[in-house]
Amino acid sequence: MPYKSFIRPILFKKDPERTHDAMSRRLHSLSKSAVAKNLLKFLFSFQHKKLGIHFAGLRFENPVGLAAGFDKNAQVFPIMPSFGFGFVEIGTITGQAQHGNPKPRLFRLDKDEALINRFGFNSFGAEKISQILQKTKKPSFPLGINIGKTKIVPMENAVDDYLFSFGLLFPYADYVVVNVSSPNTPNLRALQDKDKLLVLMQKIQEKNHELAEKQGVWSKPLFVKIAPDLTFEQIDDVLSVIRETNCMGVIATNTTITRENLKTNIKEDGGLSGKPVRKKSTDIIKYIYEKTHGTLPIMGVGGIFTAQDAYSKIKAGATLVQVYTGFVYEGPSTVKKINKGLVCLLNKDGIHSLQDAVGLDHKRNILFTILCFPKSRNNLLSHFLDAIKKIDRIIASAPSGIPLAACLAFLSQKPMAYVRTKAKSHGKQNQVEGVIIEHSKVACVADHESLPLMQDVVKEKNCVCQTNIFVDAPFDFRNKNIENLKKINLPMQEISPEHIAEVLLDLKAVTLNVRQPYTYASGIRSPIYCDNRLLISHPQEWRVIITTMLSVVKRLGPFDVIAGTSTAGIPHAAVLSLILSLPLVYVKDTEITGFLKKGQRVLVVEDLVSTGQSSIQVVKTLREYGVIVEHCLAIFTYNFPQAIKSFEETQCQLNTLCNFDNLIEKAEEKNYLSPKEKIIALRWNKNPERWKP
Repeated sequence: MPYKSFIRPILFKKDPERTHDAMSRRLHSLSKSAVAKNLLKFLFSFQHKKLGIHFAGLRFENPVGLAAGFDKNAQVFPIMPSFGFGFVEIGTITGQAQHGNPKPRLFRLDKDEALINRFGFNSFGAEKISQILQKTKKPSFPLGINIGKTKIVPMENAVDDYLFSFGLLFPYADYVVVNVSSPNTPNLRALQDKDKLLVLMQKIQEKNHELAEKQGVWSKPLFVKIAPDLTFEQIDDVLSVIRETNCMGVIATNTTITRENLKTNIKEDGGLSGKPVRKKSTDIIKYIYEKTHGTLPIMGVGGIFTAQDAYSKIKAGATLVQVYTGFVYEGPSTVKKINKGLVCLLNKDGIHSLQDAVGLDHKRNILFTILCFPKSRNNLLSHFLDAIKKIDRIIASAPSGIPLAACLAFLSQKPMAYVRTKAKSHGKQNQVEGVIIEHSKVACVADHESLPLMQDVVKEKNCVCQTNIFVDAPFDFRNKNIENLKKINLPMQEISPEHIAEVLLDLKAVTLNVRQPYTYASGIRSPIYCDNRLLISHPQEWRVIITTMLSVVKRLGPFDVIAGTSTAGIPHAAVLSLILSLPLVYVKDTEITGFLKKGQRVLVVEDLVSTGQSSIQVVKTLREYGVIVEHCLAIFTYNFPQAIKSFEETQCQLNTLCNFDNLIEKAEEKNYLSPKEKIIALRWNKNPERWKP
């Protein structure tokens, strides 16, 4: 029977608190029946291996819990997992029994899908509830106990009141929540002030260790539940107390006293919950996760109605989430739908477990830090420069390892090479670009999938791998003494094309072979082969090239992003982006790796241009994304008429450091070519398609 279209309208015609109490009595009766619990579990629960998670030393079947307030007096918690909940938090429980505030004290805001409550901690009291828990079979799921201050207890005695409740309830809790954020107990929120909270949590933690030692058990994980109305400065104070007192974590957030953008015209005091508090609580979760670098466990509460609501809080930094108002509005299948939806969302994002999604909005793996976040990039490079001090050269997997490896190689003045996999008729073959000298001490920069490839190359070259840097791993700046990256000062000097040609020739980056010509990807055969990839294995010569490229970039710019062509253009693009503190992307065919925004000015960086077709494809791919591409910068071009025409038609200016004519003249001058070989090369260059050896 549809809950929202039939059952809810009937229930919502009645007084909210009376309805809740009636449902609680019915659930309490059903909780005594194993048949009822199993039937409800069959109807309303959902399990999946991706949802299981370890948190605070406890195992949770799924991340969705029942928030405190629904089961204040431990009446229905045994049956709630039958509705799909992975854990239950009971309370808030006070030291002394109390009726709470006068009725009415619970109000529905149907148009806003929200509730306002001003219960005021109506509670049986810690002593009676401890007796109830003692008589109840220990649950097979994690049980949290939420404790708060008795209303009539003066503030100066608040600590003793909390300690009394904690002592009685300690044996039955898997974790304990200290509630100092309810708006419905006078002056309670004052306990969130740093000094008062510090004293309270120190005393509770002392009691925690004392009881654990006496009873021969582990101390209980302690959480502080905070209000959504705190300023960031006040949240910082709470976080400092949590750290100082070694509490486990924080629950964010309780109900709010604000009334922003409500559709319902209601003037009732109390705490507002439901959809209106969703964004505020998520923003606070994000702030806490960012502030603590993901080290503090967070439970997220506030406005969770759907799987997407829960997922947003998880990606913001919450490991677990809790539901109350959403359960009231969405009905008994709420948690089942959330858990099913979470699995779908994890699958959609290609995430193997819930734990991997926690803080996903913040996680920047090493590759994307290098590509997208120039400021963080500098910190990351500073850390890894220290890790490669004792190695001889750097080897990267192509393409993902190249950006980091190039930056490290350039900064450390160490040679680098990269390894790419080429498809062959009999399978795949590793191809090394650059130079790897045997018996070198190397650092491998790769993603996890490429590690076997790197290990094969290292073994084949009889090298020793001193360190592995995985670019698909998240980088954690915590507890690392990172020095600021020194500013890179290069001379503003544009080296002549003849000098660039000389550098390439001296490196033997240019070879001539009339009898066994090189064949380009386009099918054109060439007696000349230019391999600029050797540059990255010769730090001093590479520095000359980068210095000249930098001068050209500054003359052509400004640019918002540097784009490297995969794979040979990536090392040069990475170093230029580093020096200019610009984001980096790399492009292969129609695939862009990195982030772009429409309207950004992008410079394409190549190592060499032959026919120009691959470079033009990169330009088109970028333009289809909505960015502005007016320039391509390459180290060398053959000056083929086809390439010149293609760039003109594409309305993209090709800028090069040297060209075929510069190279041939310098080669003849340095006796790299005989007069006869020069004639052959010039004849080929004029009409490469028709040239024959």
